Amino acid sequence: MKEPPENSSRLRYSLLAEASIDAAKGVSSDQIVNKSLDKAIEAIGLVTGSVRVVDDKGKLLFMHISGRNEFSEMMRQVEEKMLATLRDDYAVGNVFLTFEKDGHYSLFSYPLKVEGKVYGTISGITPGERSLSSEEDFIQAISAVLALVLSRGKTSEASSTSDIVKARSEAVVETAVTINHEVNNPLTAVLGNIQLLLLNADEYSPETRAKLKAVEESALKIKEVTQNLMRVIEPSVVEYTTGLKMVDLTKSRLGEAKEEEEQKPKVNNPEDEDKDIED
Repeated sequence: MKEPPENSSRLRYSLLAEASIDAAKGVSSDQIVNKSLDKAIEAIGLVTGSVRVVDDKGKLLFMHISGRNEFSEMMRQVEEKMLATLRDDYAVGNVFLTFEKDGHYSLFSYPLKVEGKVYGTISGITPGERSLSSEEDFIQAISAVLALVLSRGKTSEASSTSDIVKARSEAVVETAVTINHEVNNPLTAVLGNIQLLLLNADEYSPETRAKLKAVEESALKIKEVTQNLMRVIEPSVVEYTTGLKMVDLTKSRLGEAKEEEEQKPKVNNPEDEDKDIED
């Protein structure tokens, strides 16, 4: 039977203090959780333990299992086959029980909860006849501290994802600025000349008019695409060809379009100019 170490009281105080101090320093929640679980296993005298972190809908975000390697798989199976059923099907909160599977074991599982909101669970296993219910006061304390830590919503995984999205968005905008700078001048010339030709559309055959109109529509489409690229807040990337990806503007999150006057080049009607001269 595994018992808590002689310096258990000091370890417990150190665990709670370090978790609180690290949270105040802005250390990511998952780092604090992992470190705290390792210390809790030592302080309580467990052979293995786990912390599950879930989102608002109860979906698993990540699970950290620590302790002696030979018991890690047991902890995983207990989490997936026993505790998951008790939580999901029976809405069980605190769990203290014993079970026999190749030996006698004591188990606890406690929710990480703040103001009624559950952020996950902490669980642990120890072999032998010892009941972990005697550790409930400390388990409740570490559960409360970890729940408060997780309520900040600051995980290194989330931060990493946020940084990637931000960097990708900035790269898209920088590319769009370059495209606008390099493309808009010649594009304006193309639109201007096409629209000038279309003023005399009656002089051309239906086939030529259709081709001129198609060129104008394509030029306007190019302009729309470059403007939308400038508005990308969160790009959605899809595979274009093998090994290459592209930004899907139809699925990307765009900012609001700025109110501005239509950028079509102004083309004067020669007849209006002649009329002005006569006046």
